Amino acid sequence: MQHKRAFFVFWCGGVLLVGLLAWFPITRAYWDHQVMRLCASEGGVQVFETVVLPSNQFDKYDNVYVLPCGYSPLSAEFCFTDSTDYIRHGSPDLWRNTFALIRKTDNKILGKGTSFTRRGGDFPTGAHESSFSCPNPSDPTTASILREGYVFIRGTP
Repeated sequence: MQHKRAFFVFWCGGVLLVGLLAWFPITRAYWDHQVMRLCASEGGVQVFETVVLPSNQFDKYDNVYVLPCGYSPLSAEFCFTDSTDYIRHGSPDLWRNTFALIRKTDNKILGKGTSFTRRGGDFPTGAHESSFSCPNPSDPTTASILREGYVFIRGTP
């Protein structure tokens, strides 16, 4: 009788451990799928208007230097806003990051980039949490609207 009880406790503990270890990857996969779904419907780069700038305003990487709206001088032509909205707090965290490029003379949004990120949802080991983001780093990211060819077009000096 004692052996049956020990076997039963061992068996239940094993099933519980296997279930617990399977729970975390399944949960992570679910939230990664939610990130991909959100990205497909709302994510990516949108350009509402292009602006031709002289080539001397582009750096060697074809970027245009733009400051955040709260820190840009009055003489600056453009500024950007960057906001993070948490969709889910906990393990895992899920958030939306929105980057908007604004022309200061009329406060018009020239371009907007939206990305989504999942962080956490792993088995608690104390190691660095995993994360998943979209758009994929090989796709245009939210900051890429500052690169030549999106909102800003290179003109002559």
